[in-house]
Amino acid sequence: MNPWLDTLIAAARRGDDVAARALVGYLAVCLERGGIPSDVGKYFAPAFKAIAGGRSADSELYLGTKSTRAKFKRNCEIAREVWKLNHREGKSPLRANITTDGVYGLVAKKYSLGADSVEKIYKEMHWLVETEVLEMTLEPGEAKKLEVPEEVRRQLEVDMQIAFAQLLDTFNK
Repeated sequence: MNPWLDTLIAAARRGDDVAARALVGYLAVCLERGGIPSDVGKYFAPAFKAIAGGRSADSELYLGTKSTRAKFKRNCEIAREVWKLNHREGKSPLRANITTDGVYGLVAKKYSLGADSVEKIYKEMHWLVETEVLEMTLEPGEAKKLEVPEEVRRQLEVDMQIAFAQLLDTFNK
């Protein structure tokens, strides 16, 4: 198990095109070296079987179409909003109770979704939001937004995860 790859695989399955393409590049490096980590093999084997059977490589490898990318972007926005409402703006509870509306319900109304759907999105993507928050904190107690375009920041994040995954594979050999 490689937690760096696990998060990339999960992101790719949710439609993160950058993560999916990084995994394809990582597979190429593994093939050149002569060894494929089992979690990478488990991710690619069913896709390759489906592609061999005639399915689309883009859909099987989760290489996003515009709608997939748009959905991933929307899900990132939803997860950010849930995190912000739950951690910063009044520390509202995630689920509704007798005295207050829950964050899941509030965000669900804004995006015309059910609270259960928002909860599922947040549980899948909270790690990404927390990573962004850590990146934004430049000085203790002060959060400052880094002036880096979103697509550049995401590519750098994925590249770092691939590098850490390669380091872990090297240490495990």
